[in-house]
Amino acid sequence: MTGLASRKTTIAALVTGTLAVGLLTPATAGALAPGHDNGNTATRATTVTTAPAAAAPATAPTTAKAASYVNGKVVSAVALRIRSRAATNAADLGSLAPNTVVKLSCKVHGQNVGGNDVWYDLYSRSGWVAARYVRNVGVVPFC
Repeated sequence: MTGLASRKTTIAALVTGTLAVGLLTPATAGALAPGHDNGNTATRATTVTTAPAAAAPATAPTTAKAASYVNGKVVSAVALRIRSRAATNAADLGSLAPNTVVKLSCKVHGQNVGGNDVWYDLYSRSGWVAARYVRNVGVVPFC
């Protein structure tokens, strides 16, 4: 035998979002080009099956705090409300006085407040504050 049918062939295929890699023996090489005889006079019919890929985890903000933080300063004229999630209608967890320096863990996109849809996760306590009213000193990473 010569050509493709006489050698093992490596194939890589994208299968439902994951990469599946395997070896095809001469007996399964016909699956590479259905309807093509790969140099043989008789066409082979081969079934290739794959296991279903594991479901990808949902992308949501993590509850674990980042290893570092960035300082920010409350710049609102009145107390800034701390919320349980990145929305003004979320549960009220307290407030921060104007000019308070806070530790910011990370940021997410949430409800738009005054033209800004970014919200900061507080590092030192549970809760979110609208970035519209906090001036950060450094770059705050996305969660």
